[in-house]
Amino acid sequence: LFCGSSVTGFVDTTLYRSGATKLARAVTISGAAADSAMGQQTFFAQSFATTLFNIRLGQWLENPRFREGRDAHRWENWIFWPSYLLKEVFGISDSRGRLVHLSDGGHTGDNLGIIPLLQRRCGLVLAVDAECDPKHRFGSLMNALRYAEIDLDVKIEMNLSSLELKEEDLTDRHLAIGYIRYPETPSQPASKGILFYLKASVAALEGDPESIRQYRKSHPEFPHETTADQFFSEAQFEAYRRLGEHIGDDLFRPELIGAAAYPTLESWLGSLVHNLLEEEVSGPGQVLSDGSDHGGIV
Repeated sequence: LFCGSSVTGFVDTTLYRSGATKLARAVTISGAAADSAMGQQTFFAQSFATTLFNIRLGQWLENPRFREGRDAHRWENWIFWPSYLLKEVFGISDSRGRLVHLSDGGHTGDNLGIIPLLQRRCGLVLAVDAECDPKHRFGSLMNALRYAEIDLDVKIEMNLSSLELKEEDLTDRHLAIGYIRYPETPSQPASKGILFYLKASVAALEGDPESIRQYRKSHPEFPHETTADQFFSEAQFEAYRRLGEHIGDDLFRPELIGAAAYPTLESWLGSLVHNLLEEEVSGPGQVLSDGSDHGGIV
């Protein structure tokens, strides 16, 4: 595993900040919805006010590219923090200094985080969409598809009708699958990939947990309650945890993958693609090796 980006370069996770950057920190920063630096949404009044009132959920971390990575093992020590506080006041954030300011990835316009995976031409992309989207308008997905087509010339074909709200605001499934069409480049031939798109939803499927249905009766906005609610009750937390577990289990229903008790990764993916896509493919191995990088999960 590596920490970094195409702008800052990458450093082995075990070396970056001496291995102190854990999954919990990455997840916490990825939810920094309110911050002084908010990407394309940043403007002076916003950055000044959020810094003044300390509404700052982002973090300053070591820059993997600074001094060609020789200092990437450090732990933000011996820093003159007032200078970075002034940068936040004026909304100044770039990738040239020793520290980089990290916040919610949605501030770039790609709330699902799939654009970097498409840039690498991954053959398999698994995206989980848990944004607050009570009307199921798929805003984050549509933004990502638009950026992919405009900036990368990557086209994604998928049918979202099974995830649209039906009677009683239920969906037919929790999953949609689409084809990724990568263009030909001077160094690579045109290739094809698969996008697995999971949506936080309550489906009209037999076997959906009754505890989730009952919680939703008393909380109609579930599972799209506003992110302004930062203090979940025990029942609320358990409802979201149980829904996530159920959506994962739903990918292994016998009618989708057959009767195999312990399917291999290849047979599992092949069965899902075969049963959920109109166009049949011989199996994921062909897709994954068709001039593409390895798969990615966001």
